[in-house]
Amino acid sequence: MSRKAQLRRRAREIALQLVYMLDLRSCPSADEALELFPADEALELFRGELVEEGEAALPDKKKFPFVEAFDISLSDAERDEVISYAQELFRGIRADYAAVENAVRMHLESRWRSERLDSIDKSIISLAVYEGIMSKKVPLNVAISEAVYLAKIFGTGESPKFVNGVLGRIARGR
Repeated sequence: MSRKAQLRRRAREIALQLVYMLDLRSCPSADEALELFPADEALELFRGELVEEGEAALPDKKKFPFVEAFDISLSDAERDEVISYAQELFRGIRADYAAVENAVRMHLESRWRSERLDSIDKSIISLAVYEGIMSKKVPLNVAISEAVYLAKIFGTGESPKFVNGVLGRIARGR
């Protein structure tokens, strides 16, 4: 995986957490939500955890359940790029929230019970719909692949298959 792809993946993880927070807590503006989630501090905490453990060890999975072997030796420019892309995705989803939600809901009702969709799966699907369909920041197949990856990390055992199925149905319905 290229360095740019790694940075984008990290940005998606941050954006996912912001979208998930939005689903659980209403925020009047995207800026207010961004203030509640200090992404830069999260990266610093992660770096501090590695330094405490001698750089070679992975951080405590209880504190950072989503982290695998990511090279955190980020330059300032890379850190800014990660945070900027995460904020860009979040602001875009926030701005088009009704349209994103409608696209997801429209493709769920005929095949899956809405109670099957938990908040994290909904957030992952929303992120992929926005990134791959609405903003076209990445090809749709990349958005789906990244969503399945996020579902493996953040979701339940059934989440990857479910997320892939919903996004596949959305892609076919376009």
